[in-house]
Amino acid sequence: MTSRPGDFRIPIEFSGAAFRFGHSMVRNEYEINGNHRDATLKMLLRLTGFGGEAGPSLPAEWKIDWTKFFEAGGGMTARKSNPIDTLIAGGLYELSKGTKADLKGLFVATMPGESARCNPPAAKAAEDDLPVINLLRGARMELPSGQAVAKALGVEPLTKDEIIKDNPHRSHKETLIKYGFHKETPLWYYILKEAEVRERGCRLGPTGSKIVGDVIISALLTDPNSYLSPKTSEAWKPTLPDRFHDPELFEMSDLVRFSINPDWDKEPCL
Repeated sequence: MTSRPGDFRIPIEFSGAAFRFGHSMVRNEYEINGNHRDATLKMLLRLTGFGGEAGPSLPAEWKIDWTKFFEAGGGMTARKSNPIDTLIAGGLYELSKGTKADLKGLFVATMPGESARCNPPAAKAAEDDLPVINLLRGARMELPSGQAVAKALGVEPLTKDEIIKDNPHRSHKETLIKYGFHKETPLWYYILKEAEVRERGCRLGPTGSKIVGDVIISALLTDPNSYLSPKTSEAWKPTLPDRFHDPELFEMSDLVRFSINPDWDKEPCL
């Protein structure tokens, strides 16, 4: 992908589907800090303005401890995100009212022993489901199918068998076949399924990563002030100390460690 300053545009395949892969990674509860170890999505949505209930600033007691989200050494453990797959956290249901569709069989997870990604009550309709909202948005945008996008990118498309392959915790086979989605799969679902069956949920698959990576890199290339700009790319690279990784591989965890203690690199290794 080549880009010039001023010609950057966000494609609808990115905004309407591929970049929404993060919806699958959201947990039902988060440990924000030592005082809030089980903050639910409902609580967090209220704090961040969902429904117009947020104050002008985040209360001090909700200050985020980033070591709960990134491995930052010192014996602290971060709670990992959910895998990128075709399941959605139960807390992401009931986000919007009035959206109706006969697609409620998709994405609803049944995982014995875990409430984080669970089936809503049987009587609950699909009108509030984030998956349905995403699917309808993609249809209204007239997004191409996942198979069509994969072919356009020169990527081997998922087979029909891969599309209908059951997630260990939920089968979507009947609904996919009913709507013909095993042949022409909605792009958002396709991106999630590709990560699930080809990358074990650890990362995006080739189609999803191509879309997301190209768009982000293109945005940086067209920004004259970014670190990929020709004016800065040869003269700058991250220089914060790195004790636990290859010095050429600067990670977010390095920045978190440095923000906690700028002199951490001078302390003995644990």
